[in-house]
Amino acid sequence: MFVADAGSLLDIVEADPSIIQLVAAHLGDLRIPAPALLKIDNAKAYEIQRLGVSVHECKTEDLLEAAPNNLSLSFEERLCLITARDEKWTLVTHDLVLKRICDSDGVRSVCALDLLFQLLKGAHISQVTANHIASNLRQINPKFMTQERVDSYIIAITKLGNSKK
Repeated sequence: MFVADAGSLLDIVEADPSIIQLVAAHLGDLRIPAPALLKIDNAKAYEIQRLGVSVHECKTEDLLEAAPNNLSLSFEERLCLITARDEKWTLVTHDLVLKRICDSDGVRSVCALDLLFQLLKGAHISQVTANHIASNLRQINPKFMTQERVDSYIIAITKLGNSKK
């Protein structure tokens, strides 16, 4: 199971919307907390749901815990972190601060490149497709998808492709 922040879902949809469908079909259910979905414009929110992202209704306790702004995160990002922690789901994020907090709190987090790698490993996408989407992600979110990160990902998928031959 995955819970995703709005920013990472928007990056993925812009890079290649089929990734959301492939993740839902092959890697696990993909969810977004209802308050995070409300921060996205209606057309994009509809598109995200149409592609297979489920809306997660948060408990009142989670909403209350997310309310105090004691971290460098938005309310919605804190809610994603709390949901991942409490439900023991993997958080999909492209936010550097949120990723760092996940790492320090022992919450598993991944980015779109990690999802692409798992889809490639399971033979659900081709190496060419994975490289193309990685390049798109780099253009969409160069702050998180640094050239170094994308290069290391491309090396890893090339090695994976060579080991299957």
